[in-house]
Amino acid sequence: MSLTLRKQQYTSGRHSQCDRQICKPNLRLVLPYRPAPAPKGPCVRTAAAPNTPSSGGSALDIRQLSDIITSQALESEEKQHSLAELAGALGESVGSVKLMVFRQKALLGLGAEEVRQRVQQVAEVVEVPYEKARQMCVIQPSLLTDTQRQAEALRQGLRIICHDLRAEKEEIVELLISNPSLLHGRQMRLSAADMAHLALLREPRGRIVD
Repeated sequence: MSLTLRKQQYTSGRHSQCDRQICKPNLRLVLPYRPAPAPKGPCVRTAAAPNTPSSGGSALDIRQLSDIITSQALESEEKQHSLAELAGALGESVGSVKLMVFRQKALLGLGAEEVRQRVQQVAEVVEVPYEKARQMCVIQPSLLTDTQRQAEALRQGLRIICHDLRAEKEEIVELLISNPSLLHGRQMRLSAADMAHLALLREPRGRIVD
């Protein structure tokens, strides 16, 4: 009887422990997910490391870069030589010739003798002295790049202005040279506004007389 009672007590004790383990809830605190706060200040992105070329590729790149630098240096020397040649042919400073080339890049392809011949051609077409033609070519470089057509347009414009203003050609040419803005157009064409401007320059009005 004692053995049976002990067995029953042992069995009942195990059941009671199991019941307590089953019935006892697992009270673990589950917190909601919260992302980490963003860092303050500007966002800095790290760039990926560039692919490092092999030794053979870098040597080739250095050689190509050296060739480019050498060609640019030669081109710069040729350009400086051309600018100096143009300046000598036109009797102007290199700075003035640079402004001319900026407007007409084709001037770099002209030699000194060819420039002088074209200035002479302008003088013959427009029927003005060589020095006046040279000054007008400096103001309007298209007279050197498209000589025949631009010189004929200038001659026709001068003829019309002289007729309308009843002025001598020499006087109008002097006004054009002393007022370069009248010859700064893309083409050698004198408009009605240019004629009105010349008329005001020739006979200024509204002067206060002492």
